[in-house]
Amino acid sequence: MKKLYFILVFLVIASNCKSQELTNLNDIENHVSEFLFKNGDLNELSYEKFKKTKVGISVYGLHNKIDAINLKEGVYGFSKATSHSRNYFLIYKDKSVKILDVSTQEALSNSIKEFLNFAEGNGYCVDIINDYISRFVNSYFIINKQPNIRQDKNCSKGIFSTEDLP
Repeated sequence: MKKLYFILVFLVIASNCKSQELTNLNDIENHVSEFLFKNGDLNELSYEKFKKTKVGISVYGLHNKIDAINLKEGVYGFSKATSHSRNYFLIYKDKSVKILDVSTQEALSNSIKEFLNFAEGNGYCVDIINDYISRFVNSYFIINKQPNIRQDKNCSKGIFSTEDLP
C-alpha cells in the first residue's frame, strides 16, 4: 500500500512539473528577472522589488515595439533598467524563452551558435543575421565587458584602422 501511495504522489508531482509556457510580456519579464538575479545583475532587494512592482527590468524588441499580449516569435533584448547594466538577448519561440547570454566571450560564442540555428530554421535573410550578430558582438565588447565605461578600449589603444591589416 505504501508503494502505491508513493507512486501516486510521484505521478502527481511529475504531472505538475511541466515546463512553463510564457505567453505574454509579463511572463517573459518574470523569467528574465530570475536569470538576472541568478547571474548577479539583480541583488535580492532589486529582485524582490521587481516581483512586487514590475519595475526595474527592460525587455524590448530590437526592430519594432512589443505587443505585450500577442508576442511575435523572434529575438528580444533585455537588461536591468539602469544606465550601467549589462545587455542580454533572448529568443522567444513556441511560447518558451532561450536566453542568449553575451556577458563573456564563451557565452557570446554559444549565443551566436544558438542564434544561427534559430535564424536558419526560420529563414532569416543574411542581412538580418548580420544585424543581430553585430548587436551581440557590440553588446559584448562595448557594454558588457566594461559596463561603467561603455566603450571598447581596443578602438582607442588597439588596432582600429584597416590600413595596416592584410
